[in-house]
Amino acid sequence: MPSDYDDLRISFIDGEEGVADTIEIRRIGNRDNVFYKVSEKIDFLKAAFPREYEAYLKRQEDPKKSIKPVKIDGTELTEVDGISKRRSETLKRHEVHTVEQLANLSDVSCNGIGTEYLELRKEARKYLMDKSGQFPRQVVG
Repeated sequence: MPSDYDDLRISFIDGEEGVADTIEIRRIGNRDNVFYKVSEKIDFLKAAFPREYEAYLKRQEDPKKSIKPVKIDGTELTEVDGISKRRSETLKRHEVHTVEQLANLSDVSCNGIGTEYLELRKEARKYLMDKSGQFPRQVVG
């Protein structure tokens, strides 16, 4: 089920003392990034990015320890008809790593990557419906 945050990605940025004090928020397909003090966005981080927030807290305990990337569960992009290895690499450069992430992108994010990705999102949604055994009368968008 899509959420308001499916198109967002975040990164923690270290301050002078090696402790992350700034967060960068990016929308897939948009070149404009927004920066906030972590302390201003605690509630947002807990709600929208709980795994990333948990990794941030662990890093705060031991600043010398690097934050491991959060493992993304889901279906490999190349499982969908029309997504070649090359297109999969393009999506991954835009921080879309799974079929589920692609299926939940907004029109704006798809267009930001490239207009052909609207059709690939439709194929991703169809793939997930077929996989789950749900068959609508018509696949829309």
